[in-house]
Amino acid sequence: MTTRHIACAFLLAAATFTACSKDDNNDTTPPSNEVTLVAKWNQVSEKHIERNTLKEYVVYFGPGDYWEFTKDSIFANVRGISTRLRYKKLADDSTLLYYLSASSIPTDTFFIRTLTSNALVLRGRADQANNIGILTFKR
Repeated sequence: MTTRHIACAFLLAAATFTACSKDDNNDTTPPSNEVTLVAKWNQVSEKHIERNTLKEYVVYFGPGDYWEFTKDSIFANVRGISTRLRYKKLADDSTLLYYLSASSIPTDTFFIRTLTSNALVLRGRADQANNIGILTFKR
C-alpha cells in the first residue's frame, strides 16, 4: 500500500467518523441529570415569619404529608386534607403562579428558592396577613 492509499484511507475514515459524531449544538435531548419540579415531594416543614414583628415559628409535617407536582398541577395531601390546584411556571424558572379555581387570575405566587434532586424550598405568602411562608420538601 502506498502512502497515497494510506492517506486516502485515513481521510475516508476521518470523514466517516466525523459525519457520525454527535453535534452538541443541535442536541435537544435534556441531560439525564436535569433537576425537575415534577415529582412527589414530602413536606417537611413550613416556617412562618410575621412581617411586622419578624417573629418566626415552624410547623413540622409527618410522613404522609406531600405535594405532587405534574407539568401543570399540584396535588397536595397535608394533614389528611387533599387539594388540587393548577400552576404555571414563569420563564424565569423560579416563579410559580398558582390558581385555586378555574379562574385565569392567579391566587398567589411561590418563588423557588432551592431545587435539587432531593430538596425543594418554596417561599410565598403564608396567610391573609401577608406573612411570609417558607415551605421545605424532600423526595
